[in-house]
Amino acid sequence: MGERPREGYTLLDVRRPREYEKERIPGATLVPLPELPDRMGELDPDKPVLVYCAVGGRSRAAAQLLAGKGFKEVYNLKGGIKAWQLTIATLQTREGVLSVAMMLEGRALDLYSRYAQKVRAPETMETLLGPADQDKGHLVLLGKMLEEPGKI
Repeated sequence: MGERPREGYTLLDVRRPREYEKERIPGATLVPLPELPDRMGELDPDKPVLVYCAVGGRSRAAAQLLAGKGFKEVYNLKGGIKAWQLTIATLQTREGVLSVAMMLEGRALDLYSRYAQKVRAPETMETLLGPADQDKGHLVLLGKMLEEPGKI
């Protein structure tokens, strides 16, 4: 959901109140899963909704419920707050940031390459292969940065 202002979406926590009080993602609204059917009127069905729980099971059920009730954009935070915490912890170290960057570049390269194989128009293929070549270069640079801890 990138650069959307916080008012542009709903971050929905469907865990129990005591779980929410212990730890939560900043800006989250608590609506425990058992209460969700009766409290859907509190949510804007035209705003994107990102739902999370502890590890993803309850939020998956909540996301299906919301989508079935006409909410236009519903996302389940796969892995829940535990995955979010791991991501935040990973991004606290140089190696973690570089590893995440390598993973993202690798996935982007895979995406561009796969779609380039499916298109027939040369200009579309060129549009996809250009960024793929850049991603290859980024992967090499990131790998060198990981091997040389003193440099960034």
